[in-house]
Amino acid sequence: MSNKSLKIQAYQCLKKKIITLEYAMGKTLVENDLCRDLGMGRTPVREAVQQLASEGLVTILPRKGTLVSNINFWDFEKLLETRVMLEVHVVRKLASSITQEQAERLHSLFDGVPEFIKQNDLDALLTIERQFHQGLVTLLDNPYLDSMAERIYDLVTRTWYLSFRRRNQDDLSFTLQENLVILEKLEQRDADAAEKAVREHVINFRNMVFHQP
Repeated sequence: MSNKSLKIQAYQCLKKKIITLEYAMGKTLVENDLCRDLGMGRTPVREAVQQLASEGLVTILPRKGTLVSNINFWDFEKLLETRVMLEVHVVRKLASSITQEQAERLHSLFDGVPEFIKQNDLDALLTIERQFHQGLVTLLDNPYLDSMAERIYDLVTRTWYLSFRRRNQDDLSFTLQENLVILEKLEQRDADAAEKAVREHVINFRNMVFHQP
């Protein structure tokens, strides 16, 4: 396997461990341990860590080591502000362009939700949550927005994991149902209602993270 392929593999493995909180926020990442865990040499691991640092998922402290980045209150609020700006733009554009076939594909993401909730399969539910929101962005066929969304949702996913762990089955069902409300408003070509549904979805997510009623 080439050095480039190894770097990509190392990057993808480490990124998954970070965004799913297998590597908790604030955890110190020791290069020797990472190499052992991934079964790789120093070069691809070091290059992967550098890329993760450029994306804000890890922080490299000179002479101190590498830490999984924390998301503090200020970061979280700014992240949600950016997410709302992105998603509002997306749904307002899609309200006039989404096709029935595209809507049906998005609907199909939720087919297994009742069973996943029953099994408390948070990984599956979080995958659906991300695929839905990122899928909406993809429909605009704008690679710059796709890149922005990838970055935003990489950071948001960690807080999704934190909040989903705190939810009971009714809460999880309500959260996933909110996505279908957004989709319903898009199918109705109602941009204002779609924007309102997006804002409510994000506000409810924020409240859940902070245990607010």
